[in-house]
Amino acid sequence: MLTREVGMQETSVLWATPYTGGDEPILGDDTLTDLALDQVIADIVGAPDEFGLTAVFARPVTDPATVRLRQDIFDDLVEPGLRSAADEFALGMRRLRLRAQTVARATHPQVRHRAILDAATDYLTVVRALAAALAAADLTAAALHRLRDRLDTYIGSSEFADLTAAVERTGSALAAVRLTITVRERTVEVGTNPGTDYSGTVAALFAPFGVTAPAQAPPTPAVASPLDELVAERAAAIHPEAFALLDEFAREHADFLAPALVVLDRELQFYLRFRAFADRVCRDGLRLCRPRIVAHDSGVEATDAFDLALAAQRVRTRHVVRRPGGTEPAATAPEPAAPAREPVVCNDFRLDPPERLLVVTGPNQGGKTTFARTFGQLVHFAALGCPVAATSARLPLADRLRTHFGQPEQPGDPDGRLLTELRRMREILDVITDRSVVVLNESFAGTTATDTATISHDILTRLLDTGPLGVWVTFTDTLTDAGPAVVGMVAATDPADPARRTYRIHRRPTDTTGHVALLIQRYRLTYADITARMGDRA
Repeated sequence: MLTREVGMQETSVLWATPYTGGDEPILGDDTLTDLALDQVIADIVGAPDEFGLTAVFARPVTDPATVRLRQDIFDDLVEPGLRSAADEFALGMRRLRLRAQTVARATHPQVRHRAILDAATDYLTVVRALAAALAAADLTAAALHRLRDRLDTYIGSSEFADLTAAVERTGSALAAVRLTITVRERTVEVGTNPGTDYSGTVAALFAPFGVTAPAQAPPTPAVASPLDELVAERAAAIHPEAFALLDEFAREHADFLAPALVVLDRELQFYLRFRAFADRVCRDGLRLCRPRIVAHDSGVEATDAFDLALAAQRVRTRHVVRRPGGTEPAATAPEPAAPAREPVVCNDFRLDPPERLLVVTGPNQGGKTTFARTFGQLVHFAALGCPVAATSARLPLADRLRTHFGQPEQPGDPDGRLLTELRRMREILDVITDRSVVVLNESFAGTTATDTATISHDILTRLLDTGPLGVWVTFTDTLTDAGPAVVGMVAATDPADPARRTYRIHRRPTDTTGHVALLIQRYRLTYADITARMGDRA
């Protein structure tokens, strides 16, 4: 146990006001899986999730102050020096946790007390290094300004000064201890005779060969060996004054770690893990940005938006990034033995008042579901205060983010697929407001086209009455006839080859028959083509 109940005053770098929990969930039961957010969060957090970050990344917030606090910190961490300092702090705290494990496992008093001293020495170094980095940084985030001030206050406190003096006093006493260890067959003798020190001679002898790092680091034992413990006992008997200081230090300073720094370590991981994930995703030319948070009635938009889950799947393979209406970077050769993969395609969208809903149609496998996921992911990460997958974006803070993706028939379901989907939709309609965001994907595709159209129009009426923002992927292209609140978008194909999907989603009136017509013409299946061939055979 290295944590004490007093120390540095806590300042959160994750919450503008203390988080108490118990708030109503913003996400629906299926939202994380429907939007592939569970995959993205797993990639961000890694395994094991020792800091409980999965729950943080799965909890978007509605407090604008908290979102701004996080955005400002992300902006400051772009500066390499500050980010490096944050990484070093995290590594230092990890070493302290490992030291704490050593302390907990050690049963020999001298070994345990020395582990406490080593941990306290590391702790002082970690705290001072972070304070120095914050002092040297050009900070803009108010939360980091508060952290810097409280670190300075803590370092200037009598508590920190007492710990520093005790570490230096005890460390100096132990550094003055000199022993001679003689090994004769199965006997180990520990004495005070200094003997002859050959270390300088040996160092000079090998100096011409230089110093290189070992090919493999020697193993570090988790606990002291019985021989180490026996040597420590003899050393304490030979130098009682030094080890009395060590015992005193362990009694008075065993719990030296300020709880505020434990909290800081966990909260900084939120930023460091996301930044590391973003570096991996963006190495192929993709870009993330700080979104502008806007009111729900002022419109939303995004430029060069992409699906984070799809990008993460391709993080090990270099490929081209295509942007609609822009230049295409030169292709990068795949890494050795990496299979060729489709590029990550970026898309744009916007909703200008009084527009509220994007209705997306087009051929199968044309990128419609990916586009819908992208829309929902942008809203989710904007509400976390994180950078979002686009070059620019204006997004709202949703009080609800609900999804309704078509599900396959479940064997043994007595109600059937349609009734199950209707119940899920009813649950969504009962809770959403004009500050909510909905993402609907091929809902009610398991029934007839006529029934799907009838149900969809009824639901659309309810959505327009309530007023949420959202996107609806559907084959019912008549939904865009509902008025100015509904905008059509179409998954495009290559005009020269209708069978080739471009994965671009264009803002234009929906048309589910145009792609079919192109295929009919390509394969000469029009009425005229068929009758002409039949006439030829006659």
